[in-house]
Amino acid sequence: MFAEFLKWKNERPFGQHGLILFGEPSPLTFALEDLPQESMPKRQLHDSSESTNESHNLDTLQHDVHPSHLDAADIAYLQAKGAFVMPSEKTLEYFVTVFFTKFYPLYSIVEKEALKKTLKIGKLPWILIHTVCFIGATFCDLPVIFKSGFDSRFEARKHYYTKAKLVFDTGYETGKVILIQSAIMLSFWGPHLQSYCNPCSWINIASTLAISLGLHRTATHSNSPSDEGLLRRLWWTLVVRDTFCSILLGRPFRINLSQCNTAAPNIEEFETPEDGFYQVQIGRLSLLLRDVVYYRFGPGNIDLSPEKIHANLDTWYFRIRISLEQWPNPPFKCSTAFELLYNYCLLLLYIESPSVFRRFTDAQSHPPDPLPGKVIESSAIMIASHAINLVSKVGVCDVPHELYPAFFVAGTVLYRQSQNAHPTMSQMSRAHLDNCRTVLNQIRESWDPGNWAMHIFDFLCSDHNTTARSKDRDTAAAATQTDVNYTITVDQAHLQSMLGGDITLDLGWETMMNGEFAEIGDSLPMLNFLPPATEGWPGLQL
Repeated sequence: MFAEFLKWKNERPFGQHGLILFGEPSPLTFALEDLPQESMPKRQLHDSSESTNESHNLDTLQHDVHPSHLDAADIAYLQAKGAFVMPSEKTLEYFVTVFFTKFYPLYSIVEKEALKKTLKIGKLPWILIHTVCFIGATFCDLPVIFKSGFDSRFEARKHYYTKAKLVFDTGYETGKVILIQSAIMLSFWGPHLQSYCNPCSWINIASTLAISLGLHRTATHSNSPSDEGLLRRLWWTLVVRDTFCSILLGRPFRINLSQCNTAAPNIEEFETPEDGFYQVQIGRLSLLLRDVVYYRFGPGNIDLSPEKIHANLDTWYFRIRISLEQWPNPPFKCSTAFELLYNYCLLLLYIESPSVFRRFTDAQSHPPDPLPGKVIESSAIMIASHAINLVSKVGVCDVPHELYPAFFVAGTVLYRQSQNAHPTMSQMSRAHLDNCRTVLNQIRESWDPGNWAMHIFDFLCSDHNTTARSKDRDTAAAATQTDVNYTITVDQAHLQSMLGGDITLDLGWETMMNGEFAEIGDSLPMLNFLPPATEGWPGLQL
């Protein structure tokens, strides 16, 4: 019976075959390995080239023909929601230009020339039209938003995200590679409290589809070298996005790399050496960043230690600097961006939980080992020192989103240091914190977590100013000593009740839903990349 099944499988057209990858932990794998060699399926490798540009609705834009697998009610629903309304020719031109000039060099998840050709002949799938416009609205300069007829960047992003999600959810598009590309782009939306979709959920969908195509294994190949390079770029973009988004939101990684062996893409597979250098190196860094999470949050690995991880990060960054010495004028994404990411990783490796930090400050002492404290301080200042240059010269919309969490973590460290009893140290830390807040304020409509980060720092810094003014009044007016002390006590009690007894961003669910942060609506907090609840961080587990 089983032999007849294999014969039936081999006689079917290859495009209808299921995917079998030998070496996967599946009972079918073990069953097939026991077969005689002559009984094995003829095709040993999975050819994904047929899925690269597969779409069953490439002619819908011209002929108003819709996929046969959807019923009339689904089509009517999408039409009523405006899913089949094209943006104006000028708007599409604006956003496509931004997509290719700003997004594609950082995330090369499409075949550029093929996409341009498909767009030119009017056969780009609806879901790619909306996701490309969504990315364009996310990365473009603000004047482009107004030229496109929108009142704000958030309005433009939400407009195209909603349409793309409608097309995705109804199953209109069935080409898996197109769906993977779309899900990666949609991961740049959110998180928001009123939606179950967030960056991690989109990455989860994309990685599930990628694994179903076998992109995680070397057994997958393509008859076209360009398609094979695209598949590798897709997979490693997923690894990078999974790493950084999961750390940001405090979620487990969606991709288990211990069961994956897809080689990293070659620099030659990218449009320019600069694009290839950046994307290959950020892929390598994502592996080191996963080690930071494994060491700090488990499961435990006896082979990992902060010294070893730090040494690996130093080696990675040293090799980058050596490579850049051969470039006459390296771009931002290949120079300063890696410096920021290197210091961001060090912050995540050494930053202490609020309870540990409070024990040290309450005792007015230092950690037993001064090295982590010095590394944290220098890394936070280094990140903050690039903030003004990023805003004034580079442009905050021109950099990869993986950089943005660095300014939030650095701001957290600098806020703690601004509580220092020494006035000079406190003022310097506050000045550096303001630099980080400047960046977060600039990106709050492009990077949704920035909105939440700004509300946190606005509250903390405003309360800090109120307390400082109360102390000044206490010194200047001894006659009102009792009233001033009462005011300070109330301020501290209010702040501690808001922050769960900790003035270093220790926020709980009741605080966010019922306290002074309720006004931010559907912005979703993302504090869990800091030390876990078991170490005194009772934050919201997302």
